Amino acid sequence: MKFKTNTPQIAQFSYLNIIFPPAKIKIQDMKIKPLNLPDEISLFYREFNGASLLNSSIDIYGFLPDKYYLDRTDWRNILPFDIMEDNNIKEGKFLADKLIFGSYGYDRSGITIDLQDGSIEIKSHYIDMRKSIKWPSFSVWFESEMARLNELFDENGYLLTDIKNTLPIV
Repeated sequence: MKFKTNTPQIAQFSYLNIIFPPAKIKIQDMKIKPLNLPDEISLFYREFNGASLLNSSIDIYGFLPDKYYLDRTDWRNILPFDIMEDNNIKEGKFLADKLIFGSYGYDRSGITIDLQDGSIEIKSHYIDMRKSIKWPSFSVWFESEMARLNELFDENGYLLTDIKNTLPIV
């Protein structure tokens, strides 16, 4: 697990970014491959098993084993949100055309990927639910949102604006 930029002014063990190492090959074979994810996000999951970015402004979910032990004796033993649970995927069966793979920390607005064309869509709980924001791909979404969100934090990890502004604008 990679912890980037300690922000003790927020909390003693707070980090601006947490990057989870890739899931074990067995988990990738059992859980990720059957979803037939678009190439860009498949490549992401080969390298990482989720992330918590900019003090959880964005959380990218990961894949957890069916059974796991949560060791609370060490604060570094944290896990990503479970993509399978959030999408209510049981026994590898998933019939929807969109997959929730992350959320925005302010209101947990879901970040979805269209499994056919790879486009990304956000439906905010805070903003009018009939409105959504779309990007053509995972990489375009990730790069544009990281650039936008980085402007909202100072070099020490302080949010410089109202937390509502961490949501994309419709």
